[in-house]
Amino acid sequence: MVAGLAAACAPLAAQASTYPEMPRCTLPSLPGDARLVLFGAYSGNAVSSVSVGGPDQATDVIDVEIERGTRRLYLVLTSYESMVWRIRGDTGRIAAVVVSAFLYPRKAGDKSSPPPVPMSAAGVTGVPREKVTIAPTNCPAFFHAPDGKEARTAVATLHRALGFRPDAVFGGYHVRRVALPSGTLPPGEKAVPPTPAGFDLALWREALRYHPGGLVRIGRGRVVARAPVAPYPVLPSEMGLAQLLGAGAIERRPDGTFRVLRPIAHLPPRLRAKFFLAPGVPMPPGDPWNGCIVEEATGRTRGSICAMMGERTPEQ
Repeated sequence: MVAGLAAACAPLAAQASTYPEMPRCTLPSLPGDARLVLFGAYSGNAVSSVSVGGPDQATDVIDVEIERGTRRLYLVLTSYESMVWRIRGDTGRIAAVVVSAFLYPRKAGDKSSPPPVPMSAAGVTGVPREKVTIAPTNCPAFFHAPDGKEARTAVATLHRALGFRPDAVFGGYHVRRVALPSGTLPPGEKAVPPTPAGFDLALWREALRYHPGGLVRIGRGRVVARAPVAPYPVLPSEMGLAQLLGAGAIERRPDGTFRVLRPIAHLPPRLRAKFFLAPGVPMPPGDPWNGCIVEEATGRTRGSICAMMGERTPEQ
Protein backbone atom coordinates (compact mmCIF):
# COMPACT_ATOMS: atom_id res chain seq x y z
CA MET A 1 0.00 0.00 0.00
CA VAL A 2 1.24 3.49 -0.83
CA ALA A 3 0.77 6.34 1.57
CA GLY A 4 1.86 9.97 1.88
CA LEU A 5 3.53 11.32 4.96
CA ALA A 6 3.43 15.03 4.26
CA ALA A 7 1.50 15.73 7.45
CA ALA A 8 3.51 13.28 9.53
CA CYS A 9 6.94 14.57 8.53
CA ALA A 10 6.90 17.66 10.77
CA PRO A 11 8.13 15.97 13.97
CA LEU A 12 10.68 13.76 12.22
CA ALA A 13 13.46 16.30 11.99
CA ALA A 14 13.67 16.39 15.77
CA GLN A 15 14.26 12.65 15.75
CA ALA A 16 17.58 12.85 13.87
CA SER A 17 19.57 12.12 17.03
CA THR A 18 17.40 9.03 17.62
CA TYR A 19 19.00 7.31 14.62
CA PRO A 20 22.76 7.06 15.19
CA GLU A 21 23.07 4.89 12.06
CA MET A 22 21.74 7.71 9.91
CA PRO A 23 24.39 8.48 7.25
CA ARG A 24 25.72 11.96 6.57
CA CYS A 25 25.00 12.66 2.93
CA THR A 26 26.18 15.54 0.77
CA LEU A 27 23.40 16.36 -1.68
CA PRO A 28 22.64 19.25 -4.06
CA SER A 29 20.90 22.14 -2.34
CA LEU A 30 17.13 22.36 -2.55
CA PRO A 31 15.89 25.27 -4.70
CA GLY A 32 13.52 27.46 -2.72
CA ASP A 33 10.63 26.96 -5.15
CA ALA A 34 10.96 23.17 -5.50
CA ARG A 35 8.82 20.52 -3.86
CA LEU A 36 10.88 17.79 -2.14
CA VAL A 37 9.43 14.31 -2.80
CA LEU A 38 10.89 11.07 -1.37
CA PHE A 39 10.02 7.64 -2.80
CA GLY A 40 11.36 4.29 -1.64
CA ALA A 41 11.12 0.78 -3.08
CA TYR A 42 12.67 -2.55 -2.26
CA SER A 43 12.77 -3.74 -5.89
CA GLY A 44 11.19 -3.34 -9.30
CA ASN A 45 9.02 -5.97 -10.95
CA ALA A 46 10.66 -5.56 -14.37
CA VAL A 47 14.24 -6.47 -15.34
CA SER A 48 16.59 -4.12 -17.17
CA SER A 49 18.34 -5.34 -20.31
CA VAL A 50 21.51 -3.64 -19.03
CA SER A 51 23.21 -4.04 -15.68
CA VAL A 52 24.30 -1.14 -13.51
CA GLY A 53 27.30 -2.23 -11.50
CA GLY A 54 28.65 -5.28 -13.32
CA PRO A 55 27.49 -8.60 -14.81
CA ASP A 56 26.82 -10.14 -11.37
CA GLN A 57 24.36 -7.36 -10.59
CA ALA A 58 20.64 -8.00 -11.20
CA THR A 59 19.23 -4.59 -12.16
CA ASP A 60 15.51 -3.80 -12.05
CA VAL A 61 13.49 -1.01 -13.68
CA ILE A 62 10.89 1.33 -12.18
CA ASP A 63 9.04 3.81 -14.38
CA VAL A 64 8.46 7.25 -12.84
CA GLU A 65 5.70 9.27 -14.50
CA ILE A 66 6.00 13.01 -13.76
CA GLU A 67 2.51 14.49 -13.58
CA ARG A 68 1.71 17.82 -15.16
CA GLY A 69 2.14 20.87 -12.97
CA THR A 70 3.91 24.16 -12.54
CA ARG A 71 5.92 23.71 -9.36
CA ARG A 72 9.42 22.30 -9.77
CA LEU A 73 10.31 18.97 -8.18
CA TYR A 74 13.34 17.68 -6.28
CA LEU A 75 13.03 13.89 -6.36
CA VAL A 76 14.86 11.49 -4.04
CA LEU A 77 14.45 7.85 -5.17
CA THR A 78 15.81 4.95 -3.11
CA SER A 79 15.87 1.17 -3.54
CA TYR A 80 17.44 -1.95 -2.12
CA GLU A 81 18.13 -3.58 -5.48
CA SER A 82 20.26 -2.18 -8.27
CA MET A 83 17.85 0.03 -10.21
CA VAL A 84 17.27 2.01 -13.39
CA TRP A 85 14.73 4.75 -12.74
CA ARG A 86 13.11 5.46 -16.12
CA ILE A 87 11.63 8.96 -15.84
CA ARG A 88 8.95 10.17 -18.25
CA GLY A 89 6.11 12.67 -18.51
CA ASP A 90 6.44 16.35 -17.61
CA THR A 91 10.18 16.10 -16.98
CA GLY A 92 10.63 19.86 -17.43
CA ARG A 93 9.36 20.20 -13.84
CA ILE A 94 12.42 18.41 -12.46
CA ALA A 95 14.97 20.58 -10.68
CA ALA A 96 17.05 17.63 -9.45
CA VAL A 97 16.95 13.85 -9.06
CA VAL A 98 18.91 11.99 -6.37
CA VAL A 99 19.00 8.19 -6.52
CA SER A 100 20.51 5.71 -4.09
CA ALA A 101 20.53 1.93 -3.77
CA PHE A 102 21.66 -0.40 -1.02
CA LEU A 103 23.61 -2.49 -3.54
CA TYR A 104 26.92 -1.23 -4.88
CA PRO A 105 29.06 -2.07 -7.94
CA ARG A 106 31.37 -5.07 -7.70
CA LYS A 107 33.85 -6.54 -10.09
CA ALA A 108 33.07 -10.04 -11.32
CA GLY A 109 34.06 -12.56 -8.66
CA ASP A 110 35.18 -9.87 -6.20
CA LYS A 111 34.48 -11.06 -2.65
CA SER A 112 36.32 -8.25 -0.90
CA SER A 113 34.66 -5.85 1.50
CA PRO A 114 33.02 -2.75 0.01
CA PRO A 115 34.94 0.54 -0.06
CA PRO A 116 34.34 2.91 2.88
CA VAL A 117 31.75 4.90 0.90
CA PRO A 118 30.48 2.65 -1.91
CA MET A 119 28.57 4.27 -4.76
CA SER A 120 25.03 3.13 -5.45
CA ALA A 121 24.43 0.67 -8.28
CA ALA A 122 21.66 2.83 -9.70
CA GLY A 123 20.98 4.97 -12.73
CA VAL A 124 18.44 7.29 -14.36
CA THR A 125 17.08 7.77 -17.86
CA GLY A 126 14.98 10.64 -19.20
CA VAL A 127 16.65 13.46 -17.26
CA PRO A 128 19.73 15.52 -18.30
CA ARG A 129 22.93 14.36 -16.64
CA GLU A 130 23.48 17.70 -14.93
CA LYS A 131 20.26 17.26 -12.94
CA VAL A 132 21.11 13.75 -11.69
CA THR A 133 23.03 12.85 -8.53
CA ILE A 134 24.03 9.23 -7.93
CA ALA A 135 24.41 9.13 -4.16
CA PRO A 136 26.47 6.72 -2.07
CA THR A 137 24.63 3.67 -0.77
CA ASN A 138 22.09 4.44 1.93
CA CYS A 139 22.14 8.19 1.22
CA PRO A 140 19.35 8.13 2.15
CA ALA A 141 18.65 4.54 3.19
CA PHE A 142 16.20 2.39 1.25
CA PHE A 143 12.70 1.76 2.59
CA HIS A 144 9.39 0.56 1.23
CA ALA A 145 6.88 1.24 4.02
CA PRO A 146 6.40 5.02 4.22
CA ASP A 147 5.34 4.85 7.86
CA GLY A 148 8.20 2.58 9.03
CA LYS A 149 11.43 3.25 10.92
CA GLU A 150 13.50 3.09 7.72
CA ALA A 151 11.39 5.85 6.13
CA ARG A 152 11.74 7.99 9.25
CA THR A 153 15.51 7.51 9.08
CA ALA A 154 15.52 8.55 5.40
CA VAL A 155 13.50 11.67 6.23
CA ALA A 156 15.90 12.57 9.02
CA THR A 157 18.84 12.05 6.65
CA LEU A 158 17.35 14.49 4.15
CA HIS A 159 16.69 17.04 6.86
CA ARG A 160 20.31 16.81 7.97
CA ALA A 161 21.61 17.07 4.39
CA LEU A 162 19.24 19.70 2.99
CA GLY A 163 17.84 21.52 5.99
CA PHE A 164 14.30 20.63 4.88
CA ARG A 165 11.83 17.84 5.45
CA PRO A 166 10.18 16.19 2.41
CA ASP A 167 6.85 17.61 1.36
CA ALA A 168 5.69 14.05 0.68
CA VAL A 169 6.97 10.51 1.32
CA PHE A 170 5.76 7.42 -0.55
CA GLY A 171 6.84 3.81 -0.83
CA GLY A 172 6.14 0.41 -2.34
CA TYR A 173 7.76 -3.02 -2.09
CA HIS A 174 7.83 -4.56 -5.60
CA VAL A 175 7.07 -1.64 -7.90
CA ARG A 176 6.51 -1.37 -11.64
CA ARG A 177 5.67 2.34 -11.91
CA VAL A 178 4.83 5.34 -9.78
CA ALA A 179 3.30 8.73 -10.62
CA LEU A 180 4.88 11.71 -8.87
CA PRO A 181 4.34 13.99 -7.06
CA SER A 182 1.00 12.32 -6.16
CA GLY A 183 2.64 9.00 -5.24
CA THR A 184 0.03 7.00 -7.12
CA LEU A 185 0.95 3.45 -8.12
CA PRO A 186 -0.91 2.85 -11.40
CA PRO A 187 -2.05 -0.75 -11.96
CA GLY A 188 0.19 -2.91 -14.11
CA GLU A 189 -0.76 -3.98 -17.59
CA LYS A 190 -2.84 -7.13 -17.82
CA ALA A 191 -1.13 -8.21 -21.03
CA VAL A 192 1.57 -10.87 -20.57
CA PRO A 193 4.98 -9.64 -21.81
CA PRO A 194 5.89 -11.54 -24.99
CA THR A 195 8.52 -14.24 -24.90
CA PRO A 196 11.76 -12.96 -26.49
CA ALA A 197 12.85 -14.76 -29.63
CA GLY A 198 14.87 -17.89 -28.89
CA PHE A 199 13.86 -18.11 -25.19
CA ASP A 200 12.30 -21.20 -23.64
CA LEU A 201 8.58 -20.51 -23.20
CA ALA A 202 8.02 -22.47 -19.96
CA LEU A 203 10.97 -20.91 -18.15
CA TRP A 204 10.05 -17.45 -19.44
CA ARG A 205 6.61 -17.85 -17.87
CA GLU A 206 8.32 -18.91 -14.64
CA ALA A 207 10.41 -15.75 -14.78
CA LEU A 208 7.26 -13.62 -15.09
CA ARG A 209 6.03 -14.96 -11.75
CA TYR A 210 8.86 -13.02 -10.10
CA HIS A 211 9.04 -10.14 -12.60
CA PRO A 212 5.61 -9.68 -14.19
CA GLY A 213 6.82 -6.49 -15.87
CA GLY A 214 9.07 -8.61 -18.09
CA LEU A 215 12.29 -7.45 -19.73
CA VAL A 216 12.69 -3.72 -20.42
CA ARG A 217 15.04 -2.87 -23.28
CA ILE A 218 17.26 0.06 -22.32
CA GLY A 219 20.12 1.52 -24.33
CA ARG A 220 23.30 1.64 -22.25
CA GLY A 221 24.09 5.15 -23.52
CA ARG A 222 20.82 6.50 -22.13
CA VAL A 223 21.56 5.63 -18.50
CA VAL A 224 23.08 8.28 -16.26
CA ALA A 225 25.10 6.34 -13.68
CA ARG A 226 28.45 6.32 -11.93
CA ALA A 227 28.76 2.54 -12.03
CA PRO A 228 29.51 0.61 -15.24
CA VAL A 229 26.47 0.13 -17.50
CA ALA A 230 26.56 -2.76 -19.97
CA PRO A 231 24.31 -5.37 -21.61
CA TYR A 232 24.17 -8.68 -19.75
CA PRO A 233 26.21 -11.62 -21.07
CA VAL A 234 23.34 -13.68 -19.60
CA LEU A 235 20.16 -12.19 -18.15
CA PRO A 236 19.32 -12.50 -14.44
CA SER A 237 17.59 -15.42 -12.67
CA GLU A 238 14.89 -17.37 -14.51
CA MET A 239 15.15 -15.04 -17.50
CA GLY A 240 18.76 -16.12 -17.91
CA LEU A 241 17.78 -19.76 -17.55
CA ALA A 242 15.11 -19.30 -20.26
CA GLN A 243 17.75 -17.65 -22.45
CA LEU A 244 20.29 -20.46 -21.96
CA LEU A 245 17.74 -23.25 -22.37
CA GLY A 246 16.38 -21.69 -25.55
CA ALA A 247 19.92 -21.45 -26.95
CA GLY A 248 20.60 -25.12 -26.21
CA ALA A 249 23.43 -24.35 -23.79
CA ILE A 250 21.69 -26.11 -20.90
CA GLU A 251 19.05 -28.79 -20.45
CA ARG A 252 16.45 -29.13 -17.73
CA ARG A 253 16.53 -32.41 -15.84
CA PRO A 254 13.43 -34.19 -14.49
CA ASP A 255 14.31 -33.18 -10.90
CA GLY A 256 14.29 -29.47 -11.80
CA THR A 257 18.07 -29.04 -11.86
CA PHE A 258 20.02 -28.07 -14.96
CA ARG A 259 22.90 -29.60 -16.90
CA VAL A 260 25.33 -27.30 -18.70
CA LEU A 261 26.14 -28.83 -22.07
CA ARG A 262 28.59 -26.28 -23.44
CA PRO A 263 30.47 -23.18 -22.24
CA ILE A 264 28.27 -20.27 -21.18
CA ALA A 265 29.32 -16.64 -21.03
CA HIS A 266 28.20 -16.03 -17.45
CA LEU A 267 26.02 -17.41 -14.69
CA PRO A 268 22.63 -15.73 -14.46
CA PRO A 269 22.74 -13.09 -11.71
CA ARG A 270 20.32 -13.75 -8.85
CA LEU A 271 20.77 -17.44 -9.56
CA ARG A 272 18.20 -19.77 -7.99
CA ALA A 273 19.23 -23.10 -9.49
CA LYS A 274 21.49 -26.11 -9.27
CA PHE A 275 23.77 -26.73 -12.24
CA PHE A 276 25.74 -29.82 -13.22
CA LEU A 277 28.65 -29.20 -15.58
CA ALA A 278 29.06 -31.88 -18.23
CA PRO A 279 32.62 -33.26 -18.53
CA GLY A 280 34.87 -30.83 -20.38
CA VAL A 281 32.63 -27.79 -19.76
CA PRO A 282 34.58 -25.09 -17.89
CA MET A 283 33.29 -23.45 -14.74
CA PRO A 284 31.41 -20.35 -15.95
CA PRO A 285 32.30 -16.91 -14.61
CA GLY A 286 29.97 -15.20 -12.18
CA ASP A 287 28.76 -15.43 -8.61
CA PRO A 288 26.42 -18.39 -7.94
CA TRP A 289 24.80 -16.36 -5.12
CA ASN A 290 22.14 -18.72 -3.70
CA GLY A 291 22.71 -21.52 -6.21
CA CYS A 292 25.06 -24.47 -6.61
CA ILE A 293 27.30 -25.76 -9.41
CA VAL A 294 28.67 -29.31 -9.49
CA GLU A 295 31.39 -30.59 -11.83
CA GLU A 296 30.29 -34.04 -12.96
CA ALA A 297 33.84 -35.11 -13.78
CA THR A 298 35.37 -34.26 -10.39
CA GLY A 299 32.49 -33.76 -7.97
CA ARG A 300 33.85 -30.37 -7.00
CA THR A 301 31.26 -27.75 -6.13
CA ARG A 302 30.86 -23.99 -6.15
CA GLY A 303 28.16 -22.09 -4.31
CA SER A 304 27.53 -21.31 -0.67
CA ILE A 305 24.39 -23.46 -0.39
CA CYS A 306 25.64 -26.61 -2.11
CA ALA A 307 25.59 -28.42 1.23
CA MET A 308 21.94 -27.50 1.69
CA MET A 309 21.28 -29.02 -1.74
CA GLY A 310 22.88 -32.32 -0.78
CA GLU A 311 26.35 -31.65 -2.20
CA ARG A 312 28.94 -32.03 0.56
CA THR A 313 32.16 -32.25 -1.40
CA PRO A 314 34.83 -29.58 -0.86
CA GLU A 315 34.39 -26.47 -2.98
CA GLN A 316 37.04 -25.77 -5.56
